[in-house]
Amino acid sequence: YIELEKIDEELKNIIENYEKELKDRANKYFESKILKTEKIEDIEKNINNNIIFKVPFCMNEECAEEAKKKYGIDIRGTDINPEKASGKCIFCSREAKYYVYAGKSY
Repeated sequence: YIELEKIDEELKNIIENYEKELKDRANKYFESKILKTEKIEDIEKNINNNIIFKVPFCMNEECAEEAKKKYGIDIRGTDINPEKASGKCIFCSREAKYYVYAGKSY
């Protein structure tokens, strides 16, 4: 039972909680579709699993083209604030600069 004088406040709380729950569920689903890896074997094993890969990348255009030819995936971009990578590019073994998202186009 909600008092009539408090109905505006209660509705506002219900809407805010519902929006938060929807956003949390969407973020959880989104994050479940991203595989962060430094191993090319993970890409080979999961290429047809409808996921996006977050991988260290050298930022070289020729390397992106080779990834497209060899694995059928495109480099999709970085986070708004790109995460710096250390180590080697997952595709060519040159020095990686950033983590990028890579995946198939459908």
